[in-house]
Amino acid sequence: MRASMIALILSHSAGAVSPVAALAIEIRRNSAGEAVMTRAEIRTYNAGLPREHPGYIRCKRTQKTGSLVGKAVICRTNAEWRRVEDGANEGARDMIEAINTSTATRSD
Repeated sequence: MRASMIALILSHSAGAVSPVAALAIEIRRNSAGEAVMTRAEIRTYNAGLPREHPGYIRCKRTQKTGSLVGKAVICRTNAEWRRVEDGANEGARDMIEAINTSTATRSD
């Protein structure tokens, strides 16, 4: 079933159906609501997409907080990585603006 859905997604990736939207319908979710795919499923999904495509899935390995050896692998689409990056940048800009505003208020 999963293989046929992935094939369907890949066959429609150039058409009207967004691969990201179609993928969101098919993929399994864990108890936290996060998408769960095997590496093979990700490779199959990515096979028909260019690396720059918003629906292309990239995985990053990060250090688990509080662990010297623990690693976590986080996989998201390019669009999701962009959204996370934009949110972090917006938060940093807001923080700098708040600092500048409070500094200017104190010196007046």
